[in-house]
Amino acid sequence: MKLRGNRIELGEIETVLAQHPQVQATAVLALPDEQGELRLVAYLVAGQDRPTSHWREYLRQRLPEYMIRASLFRSPRCR
Repeated sequence: MKLRGNRIELGEIETVLAQHPQVQATAVLALPDEQGELRLVAYLVAGQDRPTSHWREYLRQRLPEYMIRASLFRSPRCR
């Protein structure tokens, strides 16, 4: 997909997140924000709660910045 002029593969972001040793499941979607602009949202289930900054830094070491800067991270609690 194209987001703000950049080609982004959602599956590539999912694959990188899934390689983290604590991630059990992940999904990345492009969803509209309040203004209707598409924004990347990464959902993940991890063995330990981590702040958003942890996930951004993890991705920043492995992906181009344009694939990260518009991302939000949500960690649903699964039992």
